[in-house]
Amino acid sequence: MSPTPYIIMAAVWGLAGAFVARWPETMAGYNTMPPERRAAVDIRGAGGFAARAFHLSAVVSLAGAAAGEQLGRTMLMLPIGIVLAAAVAGQRYDMYVMARRVRHNKERFMPLLLVGDESERMIRSYLDRAELYVCRRYGLFGRPIAVCAVTDDGGGVFEVKNLAVDAAFRSRGHGRRMLAAMAWRCRRGEWLTLGTGETPSTLAFYRSCGFREYGRIAGFFTDNYDRPIAEEGVTLRDMILLRKRLRS
Repeated sequence: MSPTPYIIMAAVWGLAGAFVARWPETMAGYNTMPPERRAAVDIRGAGGFAARAFHLSAVVSLAGAAAGEQLGRTMLMLPIGIVLAAAVAGQRYDMYVMARRVRHNKERFMPLLLVGDESERMIRSYLDRAELYVCRRYGLFGRPIAVCAVTDDGGGVFEVKNLAVDAAFRSRGHGRRMLAAMAWRCRRGEWLTLGTGETPSTLAFYRSCGFREYGRIAGFFTDNYDRPIAEEGVTLRDMILLRKRLRS
């Protein structure tokens, strides 16, 4: 069989990979999502992953030219399977898909919940009534890397009671996308609220996610925790109340 079809297909896959790497936002389905939904997607990560799949398909197509005729025909079709598999695997860059609700035995995620709230007693006070979402490194399997517990407080108000990301996976946007996924899941409501301490970086993070201060609970941390909590040189005393409007 002439090598021309293999070369053409390799060029097509290679160009597709280069295009997606440069303009990942053109990937199917992304631009049709509402802006709030898109915030839960790591489109750069998804684009890079898709580009690697296209480039692998190009390599396989070229290799087919050097293979025997029967094997070569198989290798000409194999890239289609690679791209389809990548489309499924690429869902791991969408936190809305990755964050799975936990309906039973929520306590098994206590180690990660304690990263977001140092008091097990406080966690147990809301865990049963909260919807708990967990993101694992490999979808349904693998190590939990982020958790978020959200309660429905009625009157269109939802509250983030706990948000935590494993230390080894921070600064990768997981917390930001987890909040975006929760906002989208709670979109039937009017407000998404949360309470936090006066840690400068934490407040800056939530403000960058669209939350704004609307009040505080004086002495919350000193009254409800057994020992002082200090973060970034700040001893936490008051709880700062923040909220984000879910609909206009």
